[in-house]
Amino acid sequence: HECAAVLGPGCHLPAKQQIACRAHVDAFLGSAESSPSSCSICCSDSELISADDIERHLILEQQNTLDGDMNAWALKEPCVQRGAGVTVTSGLSQLLESYFKHDSFGQGRDCVVQKYIERPLLIERPWGLSKADLRIWVLVLDWNPLTAFVHPDVYFRVATKPFNYKSGAGSSAGLDPNAHKTNCRDDENRTPLRVVLEAVGPEGAKLWNCKTWPKLLDAVRAALLAACDAMLGDHEELAPGPSMFELFGLDFAIDDSWNPWLLEMNTSPSMLEDLGGEYKEELGDWARDATESLLKIDLANNDGSLKLPTATAMQNWP
Repeated sequence: HECAAVLGPGCHLPAKQQIACRAHVDAFLGSAESSPSSCSICCSDSELISADDIERHLILEQQNTLDGDMNAWALKEPCVQRGAGVTVTSGLSQLLESYFKHDSFGQGRDCVVQKYIERPLLIERPWGLSKADLRIWVLVLDWNPLTAFVHPDVYFRVATKPFNYKSGAGSSAGLDPNAHKTNCRDDENRTPLRVVLEAVGPEGAKLWNCKTWPKLLDAVRAALLAACDAMLGDHEELAPGPSMFELFGLDFAIDDSWNPWLLEMNTSPSMLEDLGGEYKEELGDWARDATESLLKIDLANNDGSLKLPTATAMQNWP
């Protein structure tokens, strides 16, 4: 989603900016297994990066809200659930070491590496300020042309322990997995959007509506556009017309500046049939209403009664 042209009119994501010192980064990563003396840039006094260059780069860098003191990265195995197969490392050397030792359930070294969000949005809960992520349901009716609907409500998953990085013993220890994994449900932690917005107050609710939600929609659109070629495969020439639909559950984290970050895209998402806890009834009603509304869209698409706006009409929307 770096290119606004790909996303089309109405994109709320920032335009692609020049990343300073990219040549140095590429050369360093390309020689990561070699001795420092083999990197021509590192060994050239004329190419050394000044403190001013670093500061300028940090100002331009659009992902600096992910950073913190730990330089933490997550290495994730594919096709596993609820935090299984996730390794968190600090720094490039540990990341590379974990990767070369990695064997992903018979799939070799296939894995996903993501920057760990060290400054997440924290939600006030009875046990303290806690990390949270959210799930949004997306209905795809067609991949060519891409036709998708996003349900206008989400639910959050709030960690069951306070968020911090400090080690130690006891329930408040920062290294407790339940302080960092929001999709681990030893205790029911799925929470309605209403509850989260009440916890963050009017200013937080305004940021959600004016900043997070528009960017989240842009990210959904970018993720689906990126997947189009893989989903179509060799079937682009199939006769047009509705034949099936697919429901996805997209998981997003939110940083402390209210920016959403896509974590993963799930096929066959949970329909919340295993709910428990304080919000069981409210979320159960939400799941049934969301399922019904999305199914109605698909049925209307199949019987021809669904009227989709044209591209020109969407461009003219205020």
